[in-house]
Amino acid sequence: MEYPANHKQIVKELLDGKFILNTNVSLFKTLDENIDDYKSFFDSSFGYELVKKSEFFYLVSDESNETLSRNIIIFLAVLCYELDQDQKNFREQIRYPLSVYDIENYLMRTYTTYSEILREIKIMPDVEKFLKQLAKRNIVEFVSEKQIKFTPVVGLFFDYAKELAEKKGEELAQTNNLQNMTNTW
Repeated sequence: MEYPANHKQIVKELLDGKFILNTNVSLFKTLDENIDDYKSFFDSSFGYELVKKSEFFYLVSDESNETLSRNIIIFLAVLCYELDQDQKNFREQIRYPLSVYDIENYLMRTYTTYSEILREIKIMPDVEKFLKQLAKRNIVEFVSEKQIKFTPVVGLFFDYAKELAEKKGEELAQTNNLQNMTNTW
């Protein structure tokens, strides 16, 4: 079987948990032109699903113990909350570079349960280290030594958080319906 010239790099990056962005034209184009072959390859070789969005590719596995996705959602939720406290819209803010210093300040002023959670999942006190971990996966990119910009991948985490919230809302509605039914008996 003959593979594209950059096959090894594509496989390594995806297996390392990276998102392949459309800004990496060579890898993105190779995946796009060979999508069916790569879907089959990752499914039969690893049991992973290759997912294509308009601006990036990534792998999904049902058998994962990784906690990074959860930590990213918590990080984004707290950052959104803190920006909202300053009457700033997160989706508007992420269109532009953000300084690591400003992000740290937003997160560190949260002297509540949020800051305890951020410490517990090791985002604080070293926020920059966490951001570098996100950069390795193409979720953010450093536009300078101390400034980041979120990539389109961040939208995936918002979609996931929205799905979780909707699912929780449905569960609460079902619980309320059951309670109402038992109260009428």
